[in-house]
Amino acid sequence: MINNQYNLSNLEADFLLFLKSANIAEITLKNYLSDINHFFGWLEFYLKSKNLQFTIYNSQFVTKWFTQEIIREYKNFLAANNIPRKTVNRRLSTLRKFGSFCVSQQWLKENPAKQIANVTEHGTANMEHEGVLREFETSLKNEGQTPVTIKNYLSDIRQFLNWAGQTT
Repeated sequence: MINNQYNLSNLEADFLLFLKSANIAEITLKNYLSDINHFFGWLEFYLKSKNLQFTIYNSQFVTKWFTQEIIREYKNFLAANNIPRKTVNRRLSTLRKFGSFCVSQQWLKENPAKQIANVTEHGTANMEHEGVLREFETSLKNEGQTPVTIKNYLSDIRQFLNWAGQTT
């Protein structure tokens, strides 16, 4: 189990070992580490801006703060700051890989980043719909829909929105 001395550098080192075990190219490793550090830097700033405190990067930290809602906020932050689409998608890919790492460590049961769609060429328009989609997701949860049903509904709606954005 993780002790109190566990910190971001330990988390990064363990993530790096996880990545190396998958025989990932050196440049990809470099990008993954850069991207995860960017996310954690943003997350720290985000939590402080909301007057939410944390003191240590550990499994409890990951369980509490590595959520779909937080990842969506990060995605929205990237889009709002005009980060290039390819960079946003690479950073989202990193978060998906980090989520897989967290699942492999049994810190999370499911990878919350898996549900977060990449930004398309018409991504800005799609980002505007994320708030409505979140409300719809909450409504489906309140109705007692299964996670698979919710995922499928949201996927279908996003595909429709992508199609609609391409035809206008």
